[in-house]
Amino acid sequence: MDGADYTGTYGPLQHQRWPRVYLLEDDNNYKLFKLLNQEFTFDVDASQLPCGLNDALYFVQMDKDGGKSKFSTNKAGAAYGTGYCDAQCPHDIKFISGEANVKNWVPSKGDPNGGTGQHGSCCAEMDIWESNSVGQAYTSHPCDKDGCDFNPYRMNNHTFYGPGSNFAVDSTKPITVVTQFITDDNTANGNLVEIKRFYVQNGKAIDNSAINWSGIDPINSLTDKVCDQAKVVFGDPNDHSKKGGLKAMGDALKKGVVLTMSLWVDYAANCLWLDSTYPTTKDASVPGADRGTCAKTSGVPADVLAQSPDATVKYGNIRVGDLGSTTAAVKPPSPSTSTPSVSTPVPSSAPATPVPSSATPTDAPSVSPTDTPSNSPTDAPSSSPTDAPLSSPSSNPTPAPSPSSPSSGTVPMYYQCGGNNYNGPTQCTKGFECHMWSEWYSQCVPSTTGAASTGLKAYEQCGGKGYTGSTQCQDGLECHVWNDWYSQCVYPSNDPSPAPSSIAPSSNSPTDAPSDRPTDAPSDSPTGAPSDSPTDAPSDSPTDAPSDSPTENPEPTTAPVDPTSAPSETPQSTKRTRKPSPSTPSPSQSTTAPSDAPSDAPTTAPTTAPTDVPTDAPSSSPSTPPADGSLAFEAKLDGIYLNGSPFLFKGANYFGLESDISVPHGLWGGGQSTTIAKIAALLKSNGFNSVRLPFAVDAALSNKAIDPSKIVNEVALLKQFSGKTLSYVDVMDYTIKTFADNKIVVLLDAHVLTGYSGITDLWYSSSADKDNFENAWKIVAKRYKNTWNVIAADLKNEPHGSATWGSGNSATNWNQQALKIATTIQAIVPRWLIFVEGISQSSRDQAAYPSLWGGNLMDVQRAPITLPVANRLVYSPHVYGPDVSSQPYFSASNYPDNMPNVWDLHFGFVNKKYGPLVVGEWGGKYLSTNDIKWQNKFSSYLKTNNIGSFYWSFDPNSGDTQGLLQDDWNTPRSDKLTMLAVLKGTPIP
Repeated sequence: MDGADYTGTYGPLQHQRWPRVYLLEDDNNYKLFKLLNQEFTFDVDASQLPCGLNDALYFVQMDKDGGKSKFSTNKAGAAYGTGYCDAQCPHDIKFISGEANVKNWVPSKGDPNGGTGQHGSCCAEMDIWESNSVGQAYTSHPCDKDGCDFNPYRMNNHTFYGPGSNFAVDSTKPITVVTQFITDDNTANGNLVEIKRFYVQNGKAIDNSAINWSGIDPINSLTDKVCDQAKVVFGDPNDHSKKGGLKAMGDALKKGVVLTMSLWVDYAANCLWLDSTYPTTKDASVPGADRGTCAKTSGVPADVLAQSPDATVKYGNIRVGDLGSTTAAVKPPSPSTSTPSVSTPVPSSAPATPVPSSATPTDAPSVSPTDTPSNSPTDAPSSSPTDAPLSSPSSNPTPAPSPSSPSSGTVPMYYQCGGNNYNGPTQCTKGFECHMWSEWYSQCVPSTTGAASTGLKAYEQCGGKGYTGSTQCQDGLECHVWNDWYSQCVYPSNDPSPAPSSIAPSSNSPTDAPSDRPTDAPSDSPTGAPSDSPTDAPSDSPTDAPSDSPTENPEPTTAPVDPTSAPSETPQSTKRTRKPSPSTPSPSQSTTAPSDAPSDAPTTAPTTAPTDVPTDAPSSSPSTPPADGSLAFEAKLDGIYLNGSPFLFKGANYFGLESDISVPHGLWGGGQSTTIAKIAALLKSNGFNSVRLPFAVDAALSNKAIDPSKIVNEVALLKQFSGKTLSYVDVMDYTIKTFADNKIVVLLDAHVLTGYSGITDLWYSSSADKDNFENAWKIVAKRYKNTWNVIAADLKNEPHGSATWGSGNSATNWNQQALKIATTIQAIVPRWLIFVEGISQSSRDQAAYPSLWGGNLMDVQRAPITLPVANRLVYSPHVYGPDVSSQPYFSASNYPDNMPNVWDLHFGFVNKKYGPLVVGEWGGKYLSTNDIKWQNKFSSYLKTNNIGSFYWSFDPNSGDTQGLLQDDWNTPRSDKLTMLAVLKGTPIP
């Protein structure tokens, strides 16, 4: 059909990477299941599946005919498997909406028939069953990528599902899985309010395990309340709620969904989100991080395919019917006393509707007896401490203990202190008593007898500037100083109690700097990767960028638009969360300055056409150049200096060199374009003294040839290279010189590994390119070491995800790699400033205050960087407001007055204590009320703290921030320039 071997990639009959099959109703249509007020049941044998494999049985909201009637160019339809979509917006689909997904297609390195294109296919998805022999989960995805999942192990029951008779559900035996979709009115027309689950094994019904985390209702099903609570406790972005929660999921199930079955390895995250600790940078004791017992190093696709080439999963006896009808021979478990107040109808006597025989890929597995009673959590004690039984009083929830109890001495809070076959110490730390939950397990809990211990409890604040409360901690605790602003009662460093949560700003903080809202127990966990979720729900139309992980934070999706005056292929920025929109202008937006602009904003409008002088006088006089005319920048503890005088960066990001067309954007000709000289003149006339130029590592390494049609406005450059090959560095040279002619200095930014890929977590994507960043910097440093206006290197754009700081793991440790690259650069050009960005999560995060990619410098306090050449290090975080990423603190009652505490927490504390701070990216559209408030507040924060910055972006085609120009590339955004006019850059001499 498409000239490629479909069965070689997706077919279920051979050894494939991700075979997938669908259930047809007839030769031309998928069977649609309408599941509200119904239960869906099947048998499964996943005993042969190791860590890193995922057998998935799920429903997606595909068109019944595969889109054949909707798109005239779709001649194949359901019979050929067209129309696939899911909540991850897959980009490996070759035909979407009747069109070939060829634009920006990147072939897969491991499969000649696979790859990813520019467009993706998004829709609602209900994951009934994702599993292997170690872990399993069911997940609601109302078109959000992260979803709301129920994984028993992640919900803190480590003895419920797994291989062997010591688990309540033994994965070495066939299992019957029953999922019920409960509505608010017990009809198929109501709203979905609960998704329930139970299992059948050995002829007995086994109730789903109950949730065992403080802060989440201790029930055994999914509800909107549970989903919302879990997002907070686990520190996950709550895009599930934003996309409509269970009601939206139910709307899809009401319309009809298609049954899909697959078996796949995970090239993005090695299935660690299903069966191991994920993200891998989190400690397993953090709520929600531990999802199974597989090692963090497991699941590598090549290893899984090599070691388990014959792995299979068996599905059978698939059936759907009224509640209680599909397992009529088995008495369902009794409803949990903590189940939400939704009336469950009496099981109907109506027979279940079996799936047609053609849908059963294997014979139904026989249900054999298990070796242990299904109503017993275990037959033998675990060798490691377990949590209190689910029957323990809900009024006294206990956090999960760490993997093992101490071998000697006293037992700290929430560790095991007794039980059959337990061999560890039994004496609890002072203030705690050993409570017996069962014959198998006793645990140290706060003492309820004797005189109450005086002093502050664990994790309460005990000091800091402006703090006026008590400084006396209870016995067994010490007052630990985290920074000048915050001290906290914690266990001594040699006490293996759970690590304290990090500092988090409080809206009622008694100090001017961030102070922590004391936690009651270590349940306030480090946050995961920051949310990059879109503000609008994805549509069923193609998206603009590939999804790189099943559990990654979602990206905004928009339908492609054909450009008018732009190049034949719309240039794409490689920002993961800030993609440029197509160059066709959108309807004109008002640029009237907002009513709540900063009070110290200038009363006169900024310059809207190039002039020879800045519109605003600089805050300090121009630095005096040395006799030889060169620029001598220094990064001292109290700020940036130029030729011995204080210097403040006022810069803008001008992107394009890092994109697929490998030239700065806006130079492509036509009415909606400009020239670099006009850009430089406009920046200079509005008081800017610097630009940040992103580049692509692969382009710098190869010095690739450039298509002259992408840069037709630069007539002088094209004339110079008439009849010659125009190379990547030729364009860089010309761009840098044009800014030099306007007394603008350049910060070079290694933005992406390749111009056709997004921003990688780390400085490499595989062993093959692990040195590419460093090697590219060698080339760039040698070329521009004597170029007077190239003054700094931003080593790597936005480390995030698996990137760590001070972890000691050389594979992820960004501060260690930054030092290595910086050392290489300083050996070539010691005069350059070295910009080092943050990561996205630290060892001390707190769920309520997530940071964005590159914006988290919290671990600088324990692992600062020292460069070989002194006075060159600049810490450079990135930060954005609600236009780019929805965060919980944007909804605070005191927003935006709460934001300075958040900024201080993430990076502000660095300034003048660990080194100078220059913000490398910040911005937004400056159109919505919330974003206007955010940008006004942040510009005021920069001014108050004398922090330089580079605004993202100058280019107007940045999708979620827009730029300093209107879409025509000529008309300045006077509202933004007015807002930025409060920042005074130091002129270049």
